[in-house]
Amino acid sequence: MANTAILESQIACWDAKFHYNFWRPVTAIRAGDTDGNSATAPDPTWIGLAVTPPHPEYPAAHGCWTSATARILEHFNGTRDVRFALDSAVTGTTHVFESTEQLQAEIIDARVYGGMHYRNSVEVGVTLGEQVADWVACYFPGSSARSREK
Repeated sequence: MANTAILESQIACWDAKFHYNFWRPVTAIRAGDTDGNSATAPDPTWIGLAVTPPHPEYPAAHGCWTSATARILEHFNGTRDVRFALDSAVTGTTHVFESTEQLQAEIIDARVYGGMHYRNSVEVGVTLGEQVADWVACYFPGSSARSREK
């Protein structure tokens, strides 16, 4: 169920990315004088805290697939209050979450603070992932979404 939701959310997400083809913060900040707003000044040396991927910004893919995963956990367990831990090979740490809501909040902030996305883009990705997972869950026996209309 999780793999299906994750893959379906990525198909929807990448379709939207290349439909909207929106620029990332690094491009917008460096080219601030080309946006048609005279109050915006460029900062050609600005760089985010994380490496910016070389594909369109909107919606945020991490928001899409992480929220699809979180929502499937909710359907499987029947609650958002699911305790789980994720290991980071990058930081060498383990982060414990008390709910899927905590995971989603952290993903939103991390993508914005890293400089890769605008907040709206990650929030839209979160919503997209949740909607795809809700749709997928309707087709799996035993899911809390099973009783909803298909």
